[in-house]
Amino acid sequence: MIRFEEITNKNIRKVCLLEPFEEQKDFVAENIQSLAEAYATRNEGNNALPLAVYNDDTLIGFVMIGKGTVGNEDESDLIKENYSLWRLMIDKKYQGQGLGKATLDAAFALIRSFPFGPAEKVWLSYEPENTRAREIYRKYGFVENGEMCGNEIVAVYDMTKDRTRNNEEQHISMFSERKPFSEHLMKWEDKMLPDKYDHNFFECCGQPTKDEFAKAVQYQKEAGAGFIKLECDDSLEDSFGLEESVTITMALKSGGTDWTINPDVEFRTPSASELEELEVKHFGQQYGEDFTRRNIQRTYEKLTYHGAYLEGKLVGACHSFCTDDVTCIDGLIVDEAYRKRYVATSLISHVRSMYPDTILFLHADEDDTPKQMYDKMGFEEIDKLYEYLCSDITRWKETQNE
Repeated sequence: MIRFEEITNKNIRKVCLLEPFEEQKDFVAENIQSLAEAYATRNEGNNALPLAVYNDDTLIGFVMIGKGTVGNEDESDLIKENYSLWRLMIDKKYQGQGLGKATLDAAFALIRSFPFGPAEKVWLSYEPENTRAREIYRKYGFVENGEMCGNEIVAVYDMTKDRTRNNEEQHISMFSERKPFSEHLMKWEDKMLPDKYDHNFFECCGQPTKDEFAKAVQYQKEAGAGFIKLECDDSLEDSFGLEESVTITMALKSGGTDWTINPDVEFRTPSASELEELEVKHFGQQYGEDFTRRNIQRTYEKLTYHGAYLEGKLVGACHSFCTDDVTCIDGLIVDEAYRKRYVATSLISHVRSMYPDTILFLHADEDDTPKQMYDKMGFEEIDKLYEYLCSDITRWKETQNE
């Protein structure tokens, strides 16, 4: 089990003797240098916390976190206001055992306790040539933001997505049951609406093997499902011939007061029959009228629906789900005859007014028109979900056998 200890006279010499492989030394500062930087940073009244990393009772590495300035000129607000994962190294004797990932998890658990006060983001930096670190941190959820720290690339982890992911899990748990399926797959299943892709999918915890995927396909067939869907935090190396799409999570942390809205729009809770008619009109041909109506019937009592009315007619709708200090807006739809009349922005503004003290977030396809609108409204990308779908398992099988 990974744990941290403060640097003391009892362990400082051993910490300073830790070292990476020879080819990694150009990318990792010596621990004695890191300790000197921590000392100087603290003397200047700033935040640095150097820690020895232990696996049970064995010293295996070194980590240092900070918050605020790291002593460089022309630092951005990102650096000045947020946490930094300043150093992380694992001794060469203990690499390749999954201890780096475990140490990163433990470092984030510490940061989320806000030892130097609250913040929204964690940043780190690495040399452009350090492709291994770049890939490790990308897979963990860090996103390069275009900044440089000296000669190093800056990458950022937005901790808001911890809360949005928790909201999403609580949301889906109202409809679907999650259960272990195999080493790399978890199964989400909605027995009352088994033909809804977003309620019935396999959650990937790493790259599934071909045998695992074949087992998942067989499970779907035996359950009478004609489709299979995988959801992953990172893109799969082998997607088994499934169609990939990317869903972006976008959050609004401030602002929203200067949006253009339609003052003639009235808001109230729509009836289930009104929602059904609106959804059938726009999705009935794509998903079938029967499914569209069953979907509303399944979700209506458990979600908070918002209706936008013009001249007494329901012309737009969405639903919201609030947990703690984040609110998700989903299912946004506007009648085609009433588009370009600011119905969508009016609906989002209405939901924001109902939950003024929460972070608002929603989802968009990577290259879809709504994403462009959300960008202009001030929503920023904080997370991605990779989805893999075959809507006809029979067709997938035939393709694989060709």
